[in-house]
Amino acid sequence: MAANKISELTELTEIGDSDILPVVSGGETKRITLDNLLAKAVRIDKPNQIESVDSKEAIADDDIIMIEDSDDANSKKKITREEFLSDTIRMDKSDQISGLDEKTSIHENDIFLIEDSEGGNDKKMIKVSTLRDGLALIVEGEGAPGSAPAKTGSIYIDTATDAIYISKGTTGTDDWVSVG
Repeated sequence: MAANKISELTELTEIGDSDILPVVSGGETKRITLDNLLAKAVRIDKPNQIESVDSKEAIADDDIIMIEDSDDANSKKKITREEFLSDTIRMDKSDQISGLDEKTSIHENDIFLIEDSEGGNDKKMIKVSTLRDGLALIVEGEGAPGSAPAKTGSIYIDTATDAIYISKGTTGTDDWVSVG
């Protein structure tokens, strides 16, 4: 090998993990396999390596993220943050909700996304039924209210006379105040 110049060697167009390369270490020529040489590199031809890579705190939309595509034998692929998050509702983007399909009726098990102001503004979900329990109630009935209001600020509509009552407390029927 020492008799040939690098320019005189036959070109190798495909290299395998067990192919050997010469390396000079401490003035001495040694050999190393490609697999050992690249053992600490993230390689596009090796699956399941991303877990060992350092994390980045905050990324920009044009940062490139390397993924291992589980639908393609964990082959390495790239995607930008913008592409990755394109189908999500993002806090830093405007006009995302207006493009969604409108729901015209509400069901008790429908869910709203909220930021919990008492919990560090963590994102949480709340069902319509829970939301209704926490707000003033609108109750309909025939005739004047016959029981104590469930919540202060509740509204009662007498469907027989169209009279409206608002509750000022929750202790008894006297807490209903007629407002019209």
